[in-house]
Amino acid sequence: MAGGEACSETTPFYKIPQAKKHRLTEREKGKIEGLIEAGMSKRSITRSIGRSPDTVCRPLAPKPPPKARKKDKHPNCSGAPPALMYRELRWLVRTAAKGDYSAAQLKADLQLDVHVRTIKRTLSRVDWLIFTKMVNTQGAGW
Repeated sequence: MAGGEACSETTPFYKIPQAKKHRLTEREKGKIEGLIEAGMSKRSITRSIGRSPDTVCRPLAPKPPPKARKKDKHPNCSGAPPALMYRELRWLVRTAAKGDYSAAQLKADLQLDVHVRTIKRTLSRVDWLIFTKMVNTQGAGW
């Protein structure tokens, strides 16, 4: 072993990874199903076909149903869901723009399931709508 020569007689103690085999062909799938129906074990089928046990079991497993996509949920959004949906928000702004309503009146008229403070905050964010605090006339007479 002098001079950087490699010893060709020794085998490495690690296993050389084999190349990934191609997918099962329709013929192989049919052969697997036929051998299972004939009563052969999965291990003996594995040896006769030359594939791994997982590959032999895959065509026999029941197919899972396709996942239905939900369009209302956004999987990338974290945090609490919005208190007002887009349609309710438009309804609130449209009604508030029509007349002089307080936030409590809007909540009662539209039968919204949110706090009055949420309605005030939402209306204050609308740039074209002028949001003013109502004057308390109850204590002005004394």
